[in-house]
Amino acid sequence: MTRMHTILCLFLFTSLTSCGILGPEKEKPLEPGPRNYTWEVDTLYSPPGGYVYDIWGSSPNDVWAVLGTGTNTLWHFDGESWEPWSERVGPALYSIYGFANNDVWMGGNDGKIYHFDGESWKLSVQIEINEARLIDTYSIWGEPSNLYVAGIVVYFDDIPQSFIYRYDGKEWIKVLVTDFKVQLQRIRTKEERVFLQGININSQPDSFFFYALKGDELMEIFSTPSSNNTEVISLHKIGEKIYFVVGSTINKVKNNSLIKWKEISSPDFGYQIYGRHEKDIFLRMKNGLVHYNGEDISYLFDLNNTLFSISNNAILFEDEVFFIVNDFDEGTNYIYHGILTDQQEE
Repeated sequence: MTRMHTILCLFLFTSLTSCGILGPEKEKPLEPGPRNYTWEVDTLYSPPGGYVYDIWGSSPNDVWAVLGTGTNTLWHFDGESWEPWSERVGPALYSIYGFANNDVWMGGNDGKIYHFDGESWKLSVQIEINEARLIDTYSIWGEPSNLYVAGIVVYFDDIPQSFIYRYDGKEWIKVLVTDFKVQLQRIRTKEERVFLQGININSQPDSFFFYALKGDELMEIFSTPSSNNTEVISLHKIGEKIYFVVGSTINKVKNNSLIKWKEISSPDFGYQIYGRHEKDIFLRMKNGLVHYNGEDISYLFDLNNTLFSISNNAILFEDEVFFIVNDFDEGTNYIYHGILTDQQEE
């Protein structure tokens, strides 16, 4: 074989391998996430006292926060400061999620789903369920042409059930309204799979559930009474993977069964996780925020106040993070804005 033929063969082999034709490329090993954050703290107050429920942003210069009560239920951060939105869109807002600065979705306690087109918020759909006196949208998640909303329906007998609606890019379609007592609190999607977290507070004791959505039916994949050494469950998506927190255990799912991934030994673990990948995970603690880098955990900040609590939701970008801290003493909120610095931790 001539030298020219050898070079050509090597070129073709390299090209085909890089394209995946001769086999899948190996994933690059994950690098431990950095911890060298500096923190800025902003105050969001919605008189007479409303708490931030959810947060989402397209970039560190375009972040939204929604509040459940008060005068200012919608706030926006432009990279410099937080300001209440000039228009009162909804009386109570619980969920927000989007795909770009001109494609954001939001829901609250009035059965209305709102859409932001980059200039103004407009009503997208009014969810109507017969004989319902209250329709709360607690979670929004998905893709632009496969977007889900989930929440609770309260009828005049005060017994809550739940609903799921889906947006296909053109119209909203009712997926289901349950005929049993459950409050769907969080929804997460992975490709075509849809998972939900729920609770039944009308049972004795309260019961927690994880579901998978199959067509227009909920399939239970986990349930536990709150008295079964399990205080809280929570559902999360980190990177492209779904995680299920049950008490002190972080789990994955396989064949619709939970498989333990990590055990959090600290008694201060607050049952919520946030992250970019498996070596860059933030854990809510009862007294602050810690970071797991694949090897160990380290505190990023302490709260030092038993009436402070980090919220269930956060927004993470490549070099900046935003965490919500509810101050239950003063009835206000603090936004902990972490910015990675050039100076590495020692």
